[in-house]
Amino acid sequence: MSVRGGIVDFYPLTSEVAYRVEWFDDEIDSIRTFDPADQRSIEKLTAYTVPPCQELLAEEERFRNAAQLASELLEKQLEKMSDRMAKDRLRTEIGAELERLREHVYFPELYKYIALLYPERKTLLDYMPSDTLLLLDEPTRLVETARQLERDEAEWATHLLQNGKSLPGFELARPADELLYHRPFPTLFLSLFLRQIPHTQPQNILNFMCRAMQNFHGQMNVLKAEIERWRKSGATIMMLAGSAERIERMRRVLHDYDIEPPLLLEGQLQSGFELPSSHLVVITEGEMFSQKQRKARRIDKKSIMPNGSKAIPS
Repeated sequence: MSVRGGIVDFYPLTSEVAYRVEWFDDEIDSIRTFDPADQRSIEKLTAYTVPPCQELLAEEERFRNAAQLASELLEKQLEKMSDRMAKDRLRTEIGAELERLREHVYFPELYKYIALLYPERKTLLDYMPSDTLLLLDEPTRLVETARQLERDEAEWATHLLQNGKSLPGFELARPADELLYHRPFPTLFLSLFLRQIPHTQPQNILNFMCRAMQNFHGQMNVLKAEIERWRKSGATIMMLAGSAERIERMRRVLHDYDIEPPLLLEGQLQSGFELPSSHLVVITEGEMFSQKQRKARRIDKKSIMPNGSKAIPS
């Protein structure tokens, strides 16, 4: 968040754009989105809900319960210890944090108490509707990444324990096996290569080809030729833009180049794609309007004169 006079900027982690609120005295004059790279306005808004600036949010009762549980864990751990200096260090470190918990104060080390604040240990899957279709992209890589994260977390927890900054009962993440192998919903696996997925017996295996969408770099004549080719092959063409204003801009550009607009939709994708077997083409505004990156010219330092001019060989 940035505050400059009567202007307040928000850049949520979950958003691709930033938000600017302009004030006139004690009243909001305007709300709009803008591109952080060049500060250009994107879309005007009539309202905006500011998300919390921290991940852990809990009411006072949860703080008190977490403090009580942590206090019990602390006493159990102190009974097992014989080193007086280590016991004093642990009692001082954890005791100070327990006081903050009892006073319902947020502090940087609050993440260590997440399992005590939320004993339900719910995940995103617990909030999904019953008819959810779970899609896992490259499940083997997901398992490998989860294993590495668990190893890193174990090393980090050991380091905190050795320095008297944590307790054995402090758990951070749910085990990966619980989330990856005990799936409560029908699951669709996507994988570049056909391989065995642990604890999984797929009912159906479907192979299909997917092509990455080319970048047109604003060359509308090239885009027009490709659209005509796709239409002749009977493909369904979709174009995605991030907002209603961007869709309207896309429509105007297509009209200026005498291109019959395909299906224009509001949505966000990192990149477009083509599914030849399904006759489906998806193009994002990034592929349409992104500019080519010019390579910087390399100048030999030896050919530069002290005053900055280039030397011309005779």
